[in-house]
Amino acid sequence: MRHFAYIVTKCQEGMLNSQLLKILELAQKKGEITASMVRDYIREFKTVPITEINELLLSLVELGKAQQIPTKKGIRIKVM
Repeated sequence: MRHFAYIVTKCQEGMLNSQLLKILELAQKKGEITASMVRDYIREFKTVPITEINELLLSLVELGKAQQIPTKKGIRIKVM
C-alpha cells in the first residue's frame, strides 16, 4: 500500500524522485527534520553522506515543498 502511495504522489508532484518523496513524508510526520534525522529514520540513507542528504533537503526548499529553518549548524527544514 505504501508503494502505491509513492506512485500516486509521484504522479501528482511531477518529477520528484523516490528519495525526495521519502524525505518529504518524514518531514510531514515529524514537522521539522535535519539530515541526521533522515539518516536515523530512513534505512536507505544509513550509508549516504550527510552532505548529500543536505543537498536533497535544499532541493526540497528550492522546489518550494519545504522551508529552511535558520540554525547555527547544519540544515533544518519543515514542510510548507
